Amino acid sequence: MLLSHFWWFRTPVLPSQFSVVSLFYPVGCVRRIFGCCGMTKIRASKLRGKPEPELQKQLGELKTELGNLRLYRVTRGTSYHGKLKKIRVLRKSIARVYTVMHQAQKERQREAYRPKKYVPKDLRPKKTRAIRRRLSKKERSIHSARNVRKARSFPARIYAVKR
Repeated sequence: MLLSHFWWFRTPVLPSQFSVVSLFYPVGCVRRIFGCCGMTKIRASKLRGKPEPELQKQLGELKTELGNLRLYRVTRGTSYHGKLKKIRVLRKSIARVYTVMHQAQKERQREAYRPKKYVPKDLRPKKTRAIRRRLSKKERSIHSARNVRKARSFPARIYAVKR
């Protein structure tokens, strides 16, 4: 017996295809909504704890797997859709590994340049152009000898008004 299929679910749904997770959606629809392609995403928080050589190794593995899947796509076409859905997950995972590696590299450079007088532009705080061009607090507080004498000679007058 076939249940009527919904507009977002292209194939007919059998009663055995309903899951406990979804009382209202068929299994295929749940997969489409929550994204299930047999491969778990790589978490950036887990990657941050790993050393650089291990990240390089993992990156190599991910790239070879991506290459294999792309080759599979070219040779076999779109026969097995589930395998081809992994390509997106792999691409995002590779990007995540690169991001973590670059963040770690920037942090190491920041530590190296911390005691030095000049810092490379890419390590300086970005802020906005207007804020970057402002005078620093020290520069703002500097007064010439003449201005200091003038301020001392003519202090601000304080008036009190009686009622």
